[in-house]
Amino acid sequence: MPPQGTSHHLHPLPHHTTTTTHLEYNQQKPQVIDHTTTTTHLQYNQQKPQTIRRYQCPFCGISMSHRNNMRKHIRTHTGEKPYYCRLCDYRAPRKDMAEKHVVIKHPGQEMSNVACDRILLHN
Repeated sequence: MPPQGTSHHLHPLPHHTTTTTHLEYNQQKPQVIDHTTTTTHLQYNQQKPQTIRRYQCPFCGISMSHRNNMRKHIRTHTGEKPYYCRLCDYRAPRKDMAEKHVVIKHPGQEMSNVACDRILLHN
């Protein structure tokens, strides 16, 4: 029991009187970027300094600032799937996808069952 004269709720939760989905609610409210202005996400992104994107995809022209992200992206064009499961014939373009496969399809097995059939350079 809270002390006399105080409430056990410091910040009461708003009561929902209409049937609004979470998505509808979030689309209606403005996005507050800082304490002095209210702006949209698009306006904020147009105002902030742009990152240098020095790696460009030879297939579609998209630019990225990190080489490793570009390597992963290029696999969407080439279909390369260097990571594989040693327990079955599953192959994946990314290590995290192959690990997720092992967890879901082979419960209780070690992540060491994920392997890569190419030499990955970290330059």
